[in-house]
Amino acid sequence: MSSSISSSDDRHLRSPASSGTGGGGPREAGRPAGETEASARRPDERPDADAAGTRARNRLRAFLRLGWGAFFAFVLLGLLDAFLFRNPAFYDLGNKNGARGGFIGQFAHIDRAFEMQGGENIEYAIFGDSQGIDALRPDVMAEELGVPAGRIFNFSASGGKPTDSLYLYRTYAERMPNLKRVIYVINEHQLNNADAAEDTKFRFHATLKQRLRALDRDHYGELLTGWALRSFGLRTEWTALLERYRAGTWPPEEDAVFPGGIEPTRWSEPRMRTPEYAKEVADRWFRNWQPEGVYTEAFAELLMAWRDRGLDVVVAQIPRTPAFDAAVAGKYGRELDEYLHLVAEAAASAGASFEVITAEEAGLSAEHFRDVNHVNPDGADAFSRFAARRWWK
Repeated sequence: MSSSISSSDDRHLRSPASSGTGGGGPREAGRPAGETEASARRPDERPDADAAGTRARNRLRAFLRLGWGAFFAFVLLGLLDAFLFRNPAFYDLGNKNGARGGFIGQFAHIDRAFEMQGGENIEYAIFGDSQGIDALRPDVMAEELGVPAGRIFNFSASGGKPTDSLYLYRTYAERMPNLKRVIYVINEHQLNNADAAEDTKFRFHATLKQRLRALDRDHYGELLTGWALRSFGLRTEWTALLERYRAGTWPPEEDAVFPGGIEPTRWSEPRMRTPEYAKEVADRWFRNWQPEGVYTEAFAELLMAWRDRGLDVVVAQIPRTPAFDAAVAGKYGRELDEYLHLVAEAAASAGASFEVITAEEAGLSAEHFRDVNHVNPDGADAFSRFAARRWWK
């Protein structure tokens, strides 16, 4: 009996179900017959695996949402940069109180006047700074020449530099097929390159080549990033517009347009006709005098472009008050000589003439000036006729 029981127990212990000869090893306590160790673990491990998979999918969805959001933000920024921040009309401050649109907005004033006039009608053009705006009036010059007013256009800009004139000429050159003659109004400040990188107009339209030429350790990031993204380079300007908007002074109530270019300024405060103010302006024009640089190079490039086109070009320093000329000569004689040499050399190289016209030579007196270097309406009438007779008749 005992032997039979022992044999039975032994057979039971070595049976396939329990010995693992066909089932993969000894069965752990409580595991159903036929279940493997791996299959036994799956129910316990599946919740962890599912949770990990869910987390991975959530991370992927978040990444995709972030990626699409960044993509659409990039596209929106690109569109704003291309169609808003590079559009001078966006920066237009209007024409109240002699604003002339502001430094960038004035290009929109020029564009509206040009569109109204039609480039195919233009045969005579004026480029330069605010002196040119005030002193050379297309309608008066046309009357003196006996031609329609639409034949003459004034591209002069407030605070204008050679880079501004080059930008404007490049913008409209192909739309002026009948252009024949040009007057360029030059002044000393136009060849002082010291603050080119800080010029708002320059940061608006400068080419990459011009920006590289104007780089310094304080502005390299501003100029290079601003070339790619005007929204960054002109952030000071458009954030100021937001302040004007909150104050109710921007945008302007209507788009200013003046026949033949930018509207001249007709009045200045009495103090702006004093010898003290003349010295103040002279100091500003010659501060940190630097005659080599992007402005001077743009001036020579512009004259060469006109020479290659076969235009008749006059470079003119037009009348300022005797007090202003005395302030410049008295304190900045060396710089003045250097400026005159640079202008004469560039003009001669391009086959252009260069003249310095004094108030006395033009028949102007103190009563013809609204400040030390800008004429008033009476002075504009007198000098416009003088210039038309001297250079275009």
